[in-house]
Amino acid sequence: MRSVLKPDKISANPIDRLHPKMLPLINDPDTQYDVHCHVFNFESVPKKYLFLSLPIGFRKHYNFLKKLERFLRNYEKDSTTDGAERLANFLKFGNHKTVEEIARHLFSFYPSKTIFTPLMMDMEWGLNSAPYVPYLKQIEDMKKLRNEKFSEKLLNFIALDPNNPKVYEIFQNALSNDGGFFGVKLYPALGFLPSNKKLMDIFEICQDKNIPITTHVGGDSIHTTQRFIKVYGKQMTSPATVGERYVRIPHLIRMSGKRTGEIFNSPKNWEPVLHTFPKLKLNLGHFGGTAEWVKFLKNISPRVLQIIDLMSRYEHVYSDFSDNFDVPEVMYKFRNLLETNTLVRERAMHGSDFYMTMLSSDFKTVKAQFETIMGENFMNIISKQNPKKFLFDRAVE
Repeated sequence: MRSVLKPDKISANPIDRLHPKMLPLINDPDTQYDVHCHVFNFESVPKKYLFLSLPIGFRKHYNFLKKLERFLRNYEKDSTTDGAERLANFLKFGNHKTVEEIARHLFSFYPSKTIFTPLMMDMEWGLNSAPYVPYLKQIEDMKKLRNEKFSEKLLNFIALDPNNPKVYEIFQNALSNDGGFFGVKLYPALGFLPSNKKLMDIFEICQDKNIPITTHVGGDSIHTTQRFIKVYGKQMTSPATVGERYVRIPHLIRMSGKRTGEIFNSPKNWEPVLHTFPKLKLNLGHFGGTAEWVKFLKNISPRVLQIIDLMSRYEHVYSDFSDNFDVPEVMYKFRNLLETNTLVRERAMHGSDFYMTMLSSDFKTVKAQFETIMGENFMNIISKQNPKKFLFDRAVE
């Protein structure tokens, strides 16, 4: 691993991965954060993405999608909560020709003193379909967006898939001192476990260099299209010694949509990683997802409890409560947990999941509703204090 990865090119000080123009915002106590958002457009994703079977990345489909958007808006003009309207909003953002346009729309929903962590996606290997814009070109575009357009706004997170043969190179270049990226994004449902050998090599550097990681532990709307997958590592079934390195154990898994989410998005998959790297800075995105929080209303969600358990045992495990806004009772349940559980109050963070949220709700409406339910005090904690700790506190002294 050391012959391929050169950790000396990566600083252990998170401030070195910032653009200098961002420093005033970092030092301003009024600055808030959206730690889970996206600005990629349809040209960045494979044609098998979500419900769309068209090769949507090609320019020739831009006008078609614009017409589809207009049709959906006219279908029921007076409703902002209707499914047709929500789908039209989703198409509007994804069909933008540049990621800069999407980023500007995202910024318009927030105060000027806001920092965003756009999370990339490398879906080619999991969906077995190449995007119109190659992933390496997407990386360069995000680097330019941060360096040339929004230096004071963006903390880019690079997406890594161990099935990508260039994963080491991508990580090394992105997180080097002039790489333009701040953290790492993982989406295991695309067909890998966190304990994959290549990722374990990368996690060793992430712990040493204070690089934050955000991973998906929500629903399964996006998942690998492979029917059979050979993965390495397995869920831990018994306590292990801190610092123990797990050997690779290959096993073949037969996939289906729901089974994929259950297997790959489980927080339990992070047990062997955290036992090996107990000071890893990890954000378990979506706090389990809306479906799990609906179960949690009845106190029957193991996934939410697993996340809290990991928080209790590892001091740098956080979880963002993103894209859980379409059920008001869930938001009230989350607020109640903030009120009654000190640990969750210290580790929970705000994320929007923009613009994926558009599929289930009107973003502006649910954002305002969420902020009202949380109240000023809890919004300050989850959107200012906790994200700043997660992103900038030194995990290894």
